[in-house]
Amino acid sequence: MSPSTPPPKHSYLHFCRQTMRCSGIDAALSKLSSRYHLNTSLLLYCVWMGESGRGRLKKSVMSQLLADIGPWHQHIVESLAQLRRLVHDPELPQWCQSLSSILKQECITAEQMEKKLLVPMYNVIPNTKRTPPQRLTDACENLATYCKAVNRFFDACACRAIQQILISAFPNFNPAGIEKLCFDALLMSSSDIPIGQLDLPIA
Repeated sequence: MSPSTPPPKHSYLHFCRQTMRCSGIDAALSKLSSRYHLNTSLLLYCVWMGESGRGRLKKSVMSQLLADIGPWHQHIVESLAQLRRLVHDPELPQWCQSLSSILKQECITAEQMEKKLLVPMYNVIPNTKRTPPQRLTDACENLATYCKAVNRFFDACACRAIQQILISAFPNFNPAGIEKLCFDALLMSSSDIPIGQLDLPIA
């Protein structure tokens, strides 16, 4: 590689950029982060692992990922997000509110760095023989593993946001198929929620 040649883009980072360009994804990720205190970089990582054919994350691997990325997420990403929410108060002076746009960019930069930190943490060779339904199921199982690890549970609102991300990550997959293949995996991580209170609307 010559000095003028840019380094190759990592599959996970490319996946994040492509997925986040889809309509409604930014709002879905924001909801999962602010309302459910979920690490959206790890959520996308879970989906990418399945979508790319890298399979399922074991509980031990998930625990290690959380331990490795946790300090950065807690002290940098969440602190910046909390500070931005504070200065976004419309009752504050205009000079204080103007900091919100600056902090927004800092939040974006912090999350981008977090995604780059995830890249070298767990290397798996993709299995090209994994079928689309298998990859989708793997993605859902990874999401369930993550939410169990951090003691978070899906409710109807969270499921809508999660399903929107999955539909964007699997654009050639029938949305009804996404609902059918993922429903059981999502319910397994939400076993304390009555089925009647949990829905997965088709986009």
